[in-house]
This record gives sequence, structure tokens and C-alpha cells, in this order.
Amino acid sequence: MELIYSMRRKPLKCEPPHFNSTDPEVVRPICTISIRNIIAFSSLTELSDTDGDTWGGHVYVCDIDTPWDAHKVTSTVHPVSALEWDGEGKQLLVATTVGDVSVFGQKDYLLNEWREHIIQATFFHNGRRVVTVDKKPDVPIYERMQLLRSTPTLKGFGGVWCAGACVVSGSGLVGALTAGEGGRALVATDCMRPARDHLSSASITHKTGSMLIAACFRRGCKRAVRVARCTVSRPSSSKCAPVCIQLQPLPTVYLEDDVTSVSISWWLRDDTDALLIASHNLTLWKMVERSHPLHKLLAKGPVQGSTTPGGGPKTGDCFNTIVWQQAASWQLEGSSPATAVSAARHAAPALAVLVTSRAMHLLTRDSHHYVRDPLRDNLLQ
Repeated sequence: MELIYSMRRKPLKCEPPHFNSTDPEVVRPICTISIRNIIAFSSLTELSDTDGDTWGGHVYVCDIDTPWDAHKVTSTVHPVSALEWDGEGKQLLVATTVGDVSVFGQKDYLLNEWREHIIQATFFHNGRRVVTVDKKPDVPIYERMQLLRSTPTLKGFGGVWCAGACVVSGSGLVGALTAGEGGRALVATDCMRPARDHLSSASITHKTGSMLIAACFRRGCKRAVRVARCTVSRPSSSKCAPVCIQLQPLPTVYLEDDVTSVSISWWLRDDTDALLIASHNLTLWKMVERSHPLHKLLAKGPVQGSTTPGGGPKTGDCFNTIVWQQAASWQLEGSSPATAVSAARHAAPALAVLVTSRAMHLLTRDSHHYVRDPLRDNLLQ
């Protein structure tokens, strides 16, 4: 016999009762393999428990090729005394020492059901914006408010906006939620990248009928902020029809290699291209369109060899790219990194709040105003 692999759980601080006993009446962990090469095994405590706080019966399943990725099927008060697969490997029988018998089956032919960690969420835009006019300082405040029309995130019958929400998970999954019949939610999902990443923070803003999603990922000491344009549409005018979500990748903001956590926020919630990135310092990045100069022989006239009437697109129009440009930078006082950054919802005044473990800062586009130091307040008390 040849040992293929060996897996061991985290050691317990105290051994199970009668673990070293030779009494045949003592119930010990058991294991069985199905015809589909799925391992089912029992444990007296949960696999993540090292203090012995979860004594009882716990049943796990895992694939024989990836035994380190185990999924808990059920937990019982009394120890598990029998595990048995059926002939097709689809159902698992679990029995305990007090006569409880349960049969578990796969859900949609899957062994596990992963849950996503939601890190950011926002409602769909309703197509209305409230702005403040600063050119009328002598008029009452309610007369300075103006209601502007814009494109809603999701349109229904007759162009009326539809309610819904957008969420971003910690693995890069973007979801759109709308209401259906009977209180059911209609869900559409898409990934920011084909390969999932570990996202630490995200921010969402509305932009002319779509949403701009910025998400900060970290892989080791490598950090970057990925940006994508999210468009939500409904093929049918029916309110109960499912929606479609489409993600268009935009340029990525690459940061310096560091293990410090990063907090990001769009400068405004509506119609903005400016992004705040906070770490050891606070930087403001703007998304601009940059034109690349071409040789005069290539920059004039239609594209050679084009069969489109009129010559097709001009060569000069094909080299306008969107890039990120750093517009401002603020240095933080002390050595404490930023823990959170948040921007105001309205354009006037354009304010942002930066929070560290020692202080809170209020920032504008042109200055950096100090607000409060909680540590100093505690010392004064």
C-alpha cells in the first residue's frame, strides 16, 4: 500500500472523553466513501473548534481529490454512530446513538452552497437629481434647490424607472436585484473578472444610466483598484421579467506594494469620475480621456482597406483611451493609516471625511481641514 495523502485537523487543547479507552461501547469518528468518490466522515467537534466547545456529532463531506475543502452537512446533539451512502452516491444516511436517523441528498447536484460576503450595496437611480445653486445667496434655501432629470438605472414600460439594488461581494461577484411576483426577488449576477479575487472594499456611483463600480483587491502585498461599468437592462417590458447585467472593464489603478488596508470612495454618488483612495495617504484620481498622437500619414483620411461606406471610422478616433490621472494628494498626520473614507452625496460643497484610528479629517477639493482627535479629547477629560 502507498500513502497518497494524509489530512489532520487542528489539534484540540483537550482530548475527547474516553478517547484512549479500548471500550467497544465508546463511539469514535467514522468515515465512508461513496461510489462518486465523495468522503463522508463524522467528528466529535467542529473542525474549526480547538477549545472543545462544540461536543456532539458533526458530519462533513468532501471530495476525495480536495479533502481539505470540507462542507458540514449537519450537527447532532448525540454522537454519530452510522454513516452510509446509497448505491448511486446521491443520498447519505446519518444515525446517532439515541436512534435518530436522517437522510440527506444533494441540492442541484452540489455538495456545498457557498455564501457571498457583501461588501457594498446601492439602490438603482430613479432619474432625479437635486442640486444647489450658489449664485443666489439672498434667496431662501428652498429656492436654491433645483431638480434635474437624468437617465435612471433601469427603465420599465414607458421609460418609467424601476426599483432595484446592486450589490458587490468580496469575491468580485456583482448582483442586480429587482422585485418579482409574490415578493420573490429576481437576481442577475456577473463577475468583474473570470478569476475570483479577494476584495477588501468597494464603492458604487451612478453615471448616465449605468453604475461605476470600483473594488480594491489584494493578492499578497500587491494592491490595485479595479473599475467596471455596470449596465442593467430588461429585455421585456414586463415587470416580472428577469433583468440582465453587463460589466464593461475599465482601466485599473495600480497602487504601491504594501500590506496596509485600503479604503475607497467615489467623490460623488451621482455623475462623477473622481475616486478617493485612502491608505497611508489620501489620493484623488480622475478618469480622463487621453488622445495618442499619430503620424500624419495615419491620422488623416479613412482607414485603408475599409469596405464600409464613407470609409468607416477615422484612424484618429481609434486611439482615444481612458486613463487614470492623479489629481490631488493629502498627507495624513502621524503614522496611523486610514480606516475609512466617505464623500458627500451633493456636489456643493464637495466634502469628504477621512477617519483614522486617532483622528477625523474633513477635506475639500482645495484644502485639508482638521476636525477632531478622539485621543486628545480623552486626555483632556
